[in-house]
Amino acid sequence: DMTRIGRGNILQVNSILYIVFNKGIYTFNIKTEVWSSFLNTPKATSILIDREKNVWVSTMGDGLVKYVNLDIETGKENLTIISTDAVKKVSGYKSQSLWIANAKNEVLELNNRRKKYAPDLIDLRFLEPDQFEDVYYGGSNAVYKNGKVFSNFGFKAMDIDKDSLALTTTFGVNFLNRKDLKSFKGYGNRQLTDITGRMYAVYYEKGLFYSGNQQGLYWGRPNRDELNPICLDPDEESVSVNGIKKSTDGLIWVSTDGRGVYVVRDKEPVRHFQNELLDGNINSMRIDEQDQVWLATRYGVNRISRNAHGEYQVSKYTSFHGLPSDFVNDTYCYNDTLYVATDAGLVRMDIAEIDRIDFSQPPPVYISKVICTAGSRPFMLKADSSYVLQHDQNFIKIEYSGISYRSNGNITYAYRLLPLISDWRYTGSDLIEFNDLNAGEYTFEVKAINSIGTVSSTPARYSFAIKPHFTRTWWFLTLCGIAITGLIYLAIYYYFDYIRRRNIEKAKIERQLSQLKLQSLQAQLNPHFIFNSLNAVQQLVNDVDLDQANIYLARFAKLMRLYLEGSDNQFITLKQEMEVLRLYIQLEHLRFKDKFVYNITISGDVNLDNYQVPAMLLQPHVENAIRHGLSRDTRPGRELNIIVKKQGEEVVVIINDNGIGRVKSLEQKRAGESGHKSMGNKISKQRIELIRALKLGNIREYIIDLEDNEGIANGTSVEIYISEKPTETITDETKGTDH
Repeated sequence: DMTRIGRGNILQVNSILYIVFNKGIYTFNIKTEVWSSFLNTPKATSILIDREKNVWVSTMGDGLVKYVNLDIETGKENLTIISTDAVKKVSGYKSQSLWIANAKNEVLELNNRRKKYAPDLIDLRFLEPDQFEDVYYGGSNAVYKNGKVFSNFGFKAMDIDKDSLALTTTFGVNFLNRKDLKSFKGYGNRQLTDITGRMYAVYYEKGLFYSGNQQGLYWGRPNRDELNPICLDPDEESVSVNGIKKSTDGLIWVSTDGRGVYVVRDKEPVRHFQNELLDGNINSMRIDEQDQVWLATRYGVNRISRNAHGEYQVSKYTSFHGLPSDFVNDTYCYNDTLYVATDAGLVRMDIAEIDRIDFSQPPPVYISKVICTAGSRPFMLKADSSYVLQHDQNFIKIEYSGISYRSNGNITYAYRLLPLISDWRYTGSDLIEFNDLNAGEYTFEVKAINSIGTVSSTPARYSFAIKPHFTRTWWFLTLCGIAITGLIYLAIYYYFDYIRRRNIEKAKIERQLSQLKLQSLQAQLNPHFIFNSLNAVQQLVNDVDLDQANIYLARFAKLMRLYLEGSDNQFITLKQEMEVLRLYIQLEHLRFKDKFVYNITISGDVNLDNYQVPAMLLQPHVENAIRHGLSRDTRPGRELNIIVKKQGEEVVVIINDNGIGRVKSLEQKRAGESGHKSMGNKISKQRIELIRALKLGNIREYIIDLEDNEGIANGTSVEIYISEKPTETITDETKGTDH
């Protein structure tokens, strides 16, 4: 039983058991049944491996130890701490030597010879070993070969090409013979001066050099007094260059302050790396034997390499991968062994092994605390429960945490509050506050993002709801809606009632006015009719026809009695109207001494008592027919025919005469035959229009000019249609006008 041979716990990861013994921690592969030593930690009491493959070991007396870069199958370290002291520069020649410069500007060799130099430098700006086991270093007040000064002039950068050295100064570029450092090879102890300012970077080979400063990149030849600018970016007036290297494919790599790295071929930029890098400010740049470009930045190390398809790839190495600090001063890589110099120490990384580790494990995230504030009283809510809060409990603070031990606290978060905030917002804080939230249902979501940009696969969620104030509840709003609707209804009702009553009153007044006008029109017919009748009597007297005058007066008196009996009423029966009309025709026939004959025909199916007509409705048309049509016609055989008959639901009264017609009658009037204006027919027409407008009855009249076969006027026909009952819809079709 393995639990008996182990001093501490037993941990199983996949098919491997991790067992704590007195002499350390061992592994047992269940599939292969192979035992292996994992960690030589005699004081170990237990072991834990987290989801990021960090190994945690508790010890007896030494506390808790975290191993960041252990191979969890072999226990082999992928990262080794060489020094915990600050290291400013690191360089070497293949695997033969490894040189560093510490914070004291001391230069040390760490591999074989273990040499140490303590130069008198204010600052150390470059460190370059060569294949002959020599090391060159210098700064603002001197430059050294191994431990000896060969110049007390200030230098900024250096490059070695076979037997020559290229060094930059405040004034330009110097070229020296490495065998005789007291003279400048082939240049007469002169400097090539850059009139644009001091140089901070240089690369030299085969009689061609590149240099750079705060204004940009230049190229020239040591044997010529020339300096030619290279435009790295047409959108930038100047690019501050701080490093120049060349890869075996002939590309010139240019590092900058703030603009990343440019790639130049044939003195023309062909590629620019910036957004894909950890930082645009490059502290140092080196190229290894595999043409991998290593960049030291404030936020870690970038590697630019090419894959099998020739495409560039950018890798990142930070404290997440085990670096003691993300602020990297310098790097040196050979044969997949990377040395990283930081102010927190120097480490050696096995890049091939580290690249095989899957660091994409998403960090989990948890909501740890929810605080609600109502007024000035905060209170805790359970992070694993949902709550329905009151309307004034709308100040919410949520605390959360993402778990990524490799990120060393460098975790950012993405959050949103649905439905109020639908897009993801980013923050470095592990708490968020929402103030004065409106009523509604909310879901808060948060995701953690570790230091290499891996995002939580599942966000942490917290749901809650806030009740609305009672003035915003559905029942209150419904009541308000009902009340408002009722008020609007009442307002509309009273408004339209007011309009209705006003219109009724207006219509009443208009009706009264119309009725008064109707009465006035009817009253106008009275003197008109009486005047015409008295004229007839006067004519008979003047003609000394006393017998006829007496007969006429007797009939006229009877007519006046009938007329006066119905004069107080606007309407009389059609029977009464026909009696008045019959007497009137008799008077006119008597007056005009039998100049015409007349016939009154009433159909047997017409009940004259069932029809109401305005008094003297027919008389003006009969008067027109006699006085303006028949009496002026000298032709024999003049007739007046009056026919009353049924036509559908109506009764029609037809008044026909075969007199001179309306056209000739009008011509005689214009000839000045008489100054008298006939008003009877006009008054009658206006009265009918008022009756229809007041809906007192439905009476329509049509006046038709008659012609013989040759088109000569042959009288007039008047058709008057009378409904038994008044109708609401009145139509009027006029086929002619009166005389």
